[in-house]
Amino acid sequence: MMTSTVVFVLLAVLKQTNGHFDPGPNIAKGGNVIQSSLGWNGVAERAIDGNRASLYGQDSCTHTQNDVKPWWRLDLLKTYKINTVTITNRKDCCPERLNGAEIRIGNSLNDHGNGNPRCAVISSIAAGSSDTFTCNGMEGRYVNIVIPGRKDCCPERLNGAEIHIGNSLNDNGNGNPRCAVISSITAGSSDTFKCNGMEGRYVNIVIPGRQEYLTLCEVEVTGINTDDSTEYVCG
Repeated sequence: MMTSTVVFVLLAVLKQTNGHFDPGPNIAKGGNVIQSSLGWNGVAERAIDGNRASLYGQDSCTHTQNDVKPWWRLDLLKTYKINTVTITNRKDCCPERLNGAEIRIGNSLNDHGNGNPRCAVISSIAAGSSDTFTCNGMEGRYVNIVIPGRKDCCPERLNGAEIHIGNSLNDNGNGNPRCAVISSITAGSSDTFKCNGMEGRYVNIVIPGRQEYLTLCEVEVTGINTDDSTEYVCG
């Protein structure tokens, strides 16, 4: 597990005014913070200093040790309804370290707060960029960002794989129309891709353009049999 490096700069509650949602104040700045460990003097308080500077030398990024399950926790001191969490990623190196991190919100300190309900999974944030995650009014005092134990190994091997659907066996079926490109799937997780009624007998998952191992733990397909219009599920 690589070291976690996170900038956490904005936590806003959305307030409704005249039928429109407007950003409220950044309530993160008034909270208390703690993290799983300290590395490179990247204290947890840097993530709520109101500064989106993303170069580590600018002293505005947090840093843990190379923990098995690194986490960062914000204590808001009382319960809020949280609608958005905005996270800024490090720019100078290692943006992939945040891939698969989870945002969890709740009132429990079970497992340091990492056992609270999940708002979102961070698939990736570009280096130096900020992404906002919607939590739809989840209630909680604690906001955690945690990189859970990787389930086994090598989830990145599936990055860039393509799903193709059609009736042709040209190139073993890989020449059929493309439904989706798998940018990434978090280790041990399942993702669903919508193919919007594409017709075909063959469903291919192919990693184009590079030599790679392909491992699939389960593939499930839902659709309608065009012969009798009966909905079915293949597992």
